[in-house]
Amino acid sequence: MRFLKNKIALAKSFSNRSNSPKEKQTEERANQPKTPLKKSSYKLSSSTPKGSTSCKNIMKNYSRALVKFALSKVAIPYLEQLLKDGGENLQDFRQYLKVRRSKINCIRNLRELLLAEKNDSQTLLVFKEVFQQISEIFFKYFSVDWIFSSKVGDKLVHLKYRYKMLRRIRNPEDFTYLQSFHKD
Repeated sequence: MRFLKNKIALAKSFSNRSNSPKEKQTEERANQPKTPLKKSSYKLSSSTPKGSTSCKNIMKNYSRALVKFALSKVAIPYLEQLLKDGGENLQDFRQYLKVRRSKINCIRNLRELLLAEKNDSQTLLVFKEVFQQISEIFFKYFSVDWIFSSKVGDKLVHLKYRYKMLRRIRNPEDFTYLQSFHKD
């Protein structure tokens, strides 16, 4: 409708060629594009199309969630049992994770927390085993709640990668990538 009004106003301006200031103002208003209405600030769908690159932060989000869960009060009963079996102290384990918390942001750093190496001490081996077990507990029982109660933007993609992360946590030596590089 506004296009029709603009055409009519344009036709009148060519036919009249009047110099009155009132007519110039109406012509200017008719020729100016209208500002669009404000759209709502929330998205209707939080999922992204297949093949999108918006899931770059999945690894970082899950890594931080794992460490945060291991340091939370909810994990204490699980940790006490796991550390008692390994013969280690809860405060030492929490201190171990607090030191590494800020560095956990990629697959390589998470893999270092999970993968036991030849030159690791006995305490470090127990801590890595406990972190692996507490990560499995998180993925099995707490990850869905974390996804839907957090500020994660694309909840469906995080749900999709949940099982892939669980498999890689169980086998950290195979943990070199999260997403396949070939497109199906």
